Amino acid sequence: VMLKLTMYDIVESRMAKEDFKQFTLADIDMAWDNFVVLRYQQSCSLSGKAEGITISPLNAGHMIGGALWKITKESEEIVYAVDYNHAQDRHLDGTVLVDLPRPNILITDAYTALDKNVLGGKKAREQRLVEYVLSARRQNGNVLIPVDSTGRVLELLIVLDELWQQSPHMQGVTLAFLSPESRSIIDMAMSQTEWLSKHVNQRFIQSRHNVFHLEHVHRCCSREELARLPYPQVVLASGLDLETSSFSLDLFAEWATDSKNLVLLTQKARPGSRARQFQDLLGKGHPLPPDLMLQMHRRVPLEGRELREHEEQERLKALEARRQLEEEAEEAEEEENDTLAAMRKLLSARSARRKRSMAPTAQ
Repeated sequence: VMLKLTMYDIVESRMAKEDFKQFTLADIDMAWDNFVVLRYQQSCSLSGKAEGITISPLNAGHMIGGALWKITKESEEIVYAVDYNHAQDRHLDGTVLVDLPRPNILITDAYTALDKNVLGGKKAREQRLVEYVLSARRQNGNVLIPVDSTGRVLELLIVLDELWQQSPHMQGVTLAFLSPESRSIIDMAMSQTEWLSKHVNQRFIQSRHNVFHLEHVHRCCSREELARLPYPQVVLASGLDLETSSFSLDLFAEWATDSKNLVLLTQKARPGSRARQFQDLLGKGHPLPPDLMLQMHRRVPLEGRELREHEEQERLKALEARRQLEEEAEEAEEEENDTLAAMRKLLSARSARRKRSMAPTAQ
């Protein structure tokens, strides 16, 4: 379900700023109807060409519902584990990978093995995050944190909400989650208690406290909603890679020109993306270029000649669509007439044969 909301987020972001026609929200719903939902440890026997193979999802620890896969056939066992988290998060247990019996084959990755930013452990990374946010607060600057829509953003929201609760310095600073699906994402996370850590579940059972009851987080689904909140702001904006049409790129273009503001890249971005280029430069000790060329998409009302040209194009499209419908109707009518004529001819021939068979023969 969380991945479905991620797809919604991407499509709505694109459709708000460009003519995105590759697929729609309805197409996402149709695709999701074909998914089979499995719980952790639940076995599923495949059929057809994969008959004899059993798969089981196991807790990966990196996001709600994130899974490793155990694939079994007869006595052979494969574990597919390419994205997982060993650490205990505030809302998730760490991966079960270390507790599994040794498989015949382990397929894994080392995506962040050499990343200097992960050194020092989880507590040290969180402390650095808090220190950066507090330093921006002292300068009365804004903080932008580009995030994925439904993964690590949830842990960051919990960490920052705790900071707002504990630090009087953050009073008067807006903490916001900016995403077309921000409300649905947090509401869905609140309802997914069975997928959360044992500690979170126990606390919920005992006191009905939900870890995603984030008192200080404003959920914003548009830039207009965000603009109505006071400054300075700390905003977790969807668009981890700073891709075109994302909220994160909008805020980056607006805030990066002011040295008081801060941009925090808390996750490794997709190779080739703008955020990854920044990370690679900084990782090598190089400064970012002073001037950046950004491609921005934005919907604006058409005026004057452009509006007239657009209306003429729409008129021609409508005429062409009507012509095609008329041609299809004519073809259908011709086919129907041909079919009726063939049926009449066949009936006439049958009638003639019947008459001949009933006619008296000469003696």
